[in-house]
Amino acid sequence: MENLEMEAITAARVANEEGLGFCPGMWEW
Repeated sequence: MENLEMEAITAARVANEEGLGFCPGMWEW
C-alpha cells in the first residue's frame, strides 16, 4: 500500500473519531 493511501486512511480514521463528518461506510476496509 502506498504511503499517501496510508495517510489518507489514517487521517480519515482520526477525523471520523473526532466527528468531523466522515462517513464510516467509506472506510470499511
